[in-house]
Amino acid sequence: MHGGWIRKLIDRRGDCCLASCPPTIRDSAQDVLDALGVQRQPRHEPTTSLPVLTEVQERLLNALSLQPQHLDTLARATQLPIQQVQVELTMLEMMGLARRMPGGTFVRVL
Repeated sequence: MHGGWIRKLIDRRGDCCLASCPPTIRDSAQDVLDALGVQRQPRHEPTTSLPVLTEVQERLLNALSLQPQHLDTLARATQLPIQQVQVELTMLEMMGLARRMPGGTFVRVL
């Protein structure tokens, strides 16, 4: 279609001179993509379901807040071994539910 026409309008510095294109090419961004032969991929709807948590992960998530709490404090509050708290907090981090902060502290993600 107009792919060669668009490519010729891009100068050596990478600047595009679309203002001089025929109106059929520069009416919308989709027109430019069509002229370049770029296929638009459909967007995937984000999933709104929460991950399934273990009982221990739920206990830790309930103990977390928006204020940073040290790993030791969380272990005492949940009455869990510190090694297990470390593992489960890492899992919560990977799920996007907790965030590690400086000084060995953690916060809950909204």
